[in-house]
Amino acid sequence: NFFEQLTVDAAARACGMSRRKFTNDFRDKTGKTWLAYLNVRRIEHAKTLLRDTESKVTSIAFQSGFEELSTFYRTFNRLTGMRPLDYRTQSM
Repeated sequence: NFFEQLTVDAAARACGMSRRKFTNDFRDKTGKTWLAYLNVRRIEHAKTLLRDTESKVTSIAFQSGFEELSTFYRTFNRLTGMRPLDYRTQSM
């Protein structure tokens, strides 16, 4: 449920763990922090939507779980090296 607003505290509670144990175990198993892993999943989802739909970037950002458009743009650029519309154009 990467597109839902889930905090690390809520995820830890859902697993019946303390925050510290959850974050340590999560990093040990995935090699990433909770937020880094979540952002990768969200951007992969956004890339699929950019390729396969004609939805507006704003809509895709929110469908991918980002609450702030600026955070989406920054994260997308950091992980892909390009802007969302450039990615869409290149993927066509």
